[in-house]
Amino acid sequence: SLRMILELNRLIRIAACVCQGKKMVYMTVNDSQQEDEDL
Repeated sequence: SLRMILELNRLIRIAACVCQGKKMVYMTVNDSQQEDEDL
């Protein structure tokens, strides 16, 4: 049904946002680790 498709689209969008957020956090952690190694 159309409602199920809309619900799936919403979940996919939320999942994509979460994945993007985790990726950004992961990259930020990597950057800070590299800075620590330089010290």
